[in-house]
Amino acid sequence: MKELGNYLREMREKKKISLQEIQNQTKIRKCYLEAIENGDFHEIPGEVYVKGFLTNYASAIGLDGKEVLDRYYRLKNEQLNQAAAAETLARQEEPAPKKNELFKEIVQYIRQIQLSSRNIQYIIAGGIGLGIIIALIFILSTKPRELATEAPAPVQTVESQEAPEQEQEPVAPPSTVKVADLRVKTTPNESCWIRLKERDTGKIIEEGTLESGEAREWNIDRPVVLLIGNAGGLMVSVRGGDYVTFGKSGQVVTRTFEPDPQVNP
Repeated sequence: MKELGNYLREMREKKKISLQEIQNQTKIRKCYLEAIENGDFHEIPGEVYVKGFLTNYASAIGLDGKEVLDRYYRLKNEQLNQAAAAETLARQEEPAPKKNELFKEIVQYIRQIQLSSRNIQYIIAGGIGLGIIIALIFILSTKPRELATEAPAPVQTVESQEAPEQEQEPVAPPSTVKVADLRVKTTPNESCWIRLKERDTGKIIEEGTLESGEAREWNIDRPVVLLIGNAGGLMVSVRGGDYVTFGKSGQVVTRTFEPDPQVNP
C-alpha cells in the first residue's frame, strides 16, 4: 500500500497542489489525506470511506478515480495472498507429534477401554444377583394358605362397565434448533472481503466481498481458516456465541476455527 501512497503524493506534488487545497475541495480531513499518501489505509474508518476518499482524491489531482481504485484493490489482494501463503508455510513447518507421545496416548486409551469392560462385568453380576433375590421373595410370598373351616358365603358378582378409553392425541417431539458453527456479518456502513477454506486440504469453501448488511453462516466438520480483509468491518459468532471483531478497520487478519468436539469427536 505504500507504493500507491507514494504514487499519489508524487502526482500531487508534480501538479503543485497542496493537501490544504484538496481538503477545501473534497471536504476530506487532512489527517485522512496524509494517511492515503502514507499507505495507512487502516486509519480510515471503513472500506466504504476508503473507496470514496480515493476517488475524490484522484479527481482533485486530475487522475482517473476508477484506475486508482483498481490499483488499490489489486495491491490489497496481493497483500492478502501473501498473508495466506505465509500462514500455509508456517503450518507446514510445525513439528509433527513425537512417536513416543503418540504411543503413550494409545496405551492410555487401551487402559480406559479395559477399565470400562471391568465396570460392565460388575454391573452385569450385580444385576443377576438382584434378580435372584427378587425371585426368592416372590416365591415365598405366594405360598398357598390353609383352607378355612367354614365355606364363605356366595358373593354376587356384578359386571362392571368400563368406560371406553379416549384416544390421546400424539404429542409432537420437542424441536431442536441447529445453530450454525460459524456465522459472520458486516458492521454498519462497512464491507469486507473474506476467504474461508479447509485448513488441512486448502479447499476454498467461500470467497468474495460482503457488502454492508450481508451475513453468512456455515456448519463445519473439520478445521477451517478464515481470512478477513477488513477486520473492523466483520463480526464473527462461533456456535451461537456473541458477535466479536478481530481487529481494526482495514486490518488483514487470519483466524482458525475447530469443529465442535461434542458433535465431531
